[in-house]
Amino acid sequence: MRRTDESLAGASRKALLQLQIIGKQVRALARPLQSLSTRRWLARALIGIGCAAIACFGYLAYCIATLPFGRGLAVESTPSALVVQAADGQVFATRGMFKGESLTPQDLPPDLAKAIVAVEDRRFYEHGGFYLPSIMRASLHDLLAGSAREGGSTITQQLARMLYLSPERTLKRKVQEAILTVWLEHHLDKQQILTRYLNNAYFGAGAYGADAAARRYFGKRAKELSLTESAMLAGLVRAPSSLAPNHNLEGVRARTALVLDAMVKAGAISVEQADAARRSACASRLTTRRAQTISSTPLVASLSVSSGPLLPISLCEPRSISTCRASPRT
Repeated sequence: MRRTDESLAGASRKALLQLQIIGKQVRALARPLQSLSTRRWLARALIGIGCAAIACFGYLAYCIATLPFGRGLAVESTPSALVVQAADGQVFATRGMFKGESLTPQDLPPDLAKAIVAVEDRRFYEHGGFYLPSIMRASLHDLLAGSAREGGSTITQQLARMLYLSPERTLKRKVQEAILTVWLEHHLDKQQILTRYLNNAYFGAGAYGADAAARRYFGKRAKELSLTESAMLAGLVRAPSSLAPNHNLEGVRARTALVLDAMVKAGAISVEQADAARRSACASRLTTRRAQTISSTPLVASLSVSSGPLLPISLCEPRSISTCRASPRT
């Protein structure tokens, strides 16, 4: 029995040895085939990557070629706005897009600048035109909501969009916005970017630019704005139509409180300053008035404005009018 067991064990070892030899021979035969398949797969992958790169570069070149770079950094003239004043100088009717004086980096209102940066782009002075965490957060919220509801654009991106591009949501516009953002950051410093932003942003009620909005809502120049008024204007940029103070005063006060909170978090103001500004916002009154049309005795006049021919307009409350003046946009 012992010899039988030993012979069986020897036969098993020989069988295993033969199987190992056969496995080595099979692997040796299959190795060239595996190498050939790997090379073909790598070649196909490289070709695909190359085609994708060519397509991307081609589309990028197309987006660059169609950029609206014709006027460069120059500010394009805009149509005049008609402003009708009463005998005491009170503006009671405006027609067209109203724009006040253009601000310069030297006379930029500090409270307004802090408020805009705090609520729109807290990392404005730190990034180079893009802030990836905000973009990713906004993209995630939009994905969960199923629609574009939150913006993650920086001030520079918003400026590129409002100066050169249309509001349409397309891939081409996004690519061009990114290119223009890099271009603006390269050609302008932060104060110049912020100044251009405040000079071109829409604040509702036909007012384009911070100075126009200050005159429209508070009857003063942008340089004279208080902290409360600056926070109010900064809150209008996100939704100027729905938060226009002459239509939704309570909504703009709530938005002002959010702006003041953002300024506190950004370290721009203290908690005591924010509390005082909130109390001032609750007690504030706006100077803007809505014109009331009297259809029985309209007064028709022809005014000569700087950017066009004589324009016939119908003026309201003719007995209270002493002057009519055209305020051209610059």
